[in-house]
Amino acid sequence: MGSVSCSSNSIHPKKFRDMLLEETSAVEYDFSEFKKMDDESMFSDGVVIYEDEDIAKYSGEFDKKISQDSRSVFAMSHYEYSSEDMKDYDIKDAVFYFANTDEGDDNDCFTAAKYIRFDNREQAQASFEDYCDRISTAWDFKLSKMDESYYSLDDYEGYFIVTMNQEVVTGLINSYFDYVRKAYGGEMAGVRESYLDLYGDGFEITMVTYLKGRTITSAICWDYKGGDVFEPIVDFLGMSDPFEVDNGMDIYHSIDNAGFGEYIVKIEEE
Repeated sequence: MGSVSCSSNSIHPKKFRDMLLEETSAVEYDFSEFKKMDDESMFSDGVVIYEDEDIAKYSGEFDKKISQDSRSVFAMSHYEYSSEDMKDYDIKDAVFYFANTDEGDDNDCFTAAKYIRFDNREQAQASFEDYCDRISTAWDFKLSKMDESYYSLDDYEGYFIVTMNQEVVTGLINSYFDYVRKAYGGEMAGVRESYLDLYGDGFEITMVTYLKGRTITSAICWDYKGGDVFEPIVDFLGMSDPFEVDNGMDIYHSIDNAGFGEYIVKIEEE
């Protein structure tokens, strides 16, 4: 299958930070500076943050900020590894990365990642299992029965990957509007089309949650260029290209039932 490397050794977050600074155009900031950024252009080169305290708190604030910057990421954020899954565990330090470029439909890309290092691998695995249990309950299926191409957990190493292309995403949006039309007897003219137009030819989105030793990496990326902007993170983790994962309709139906299309349409109000 080859989706992840065989090594269970985790890597220090500072090495993850250094890789991002070397392999991307990102600039390092502290969290207080990141929170004050309110111009999307400030994220075009990428932001890297290293923190060694209050990681669960910062993670929640990070997720909230980046989800406000993209409808598709807001929708996926309801299913990704979050501060809720790490709050009961001891964490040493973490790196947060965010980049959002907007150079036209052929070049748009959005990448966000969290690299979390726990005190030990037992706590990291317990946190990953909490995440899997939460997702299984929310989506009403058992991850343990899913295909190994996108889910695995064995001896302090595991992963869960969700990847959707334009066809899948627009299908889930259409499913939501079909529900609205049936439930309320109609829909506002042009609204469905305006959302479908956001996801042009070549659109892909992937979400990765990866356990390795005492680290958990949570990453999400959407791209119109086949995932090129995600390559440094994928290479660092030792994974195969997550954009090549085909989850199958069982996952997509569960995402649909969990309200993905509704989240795409509705940005969370302050």
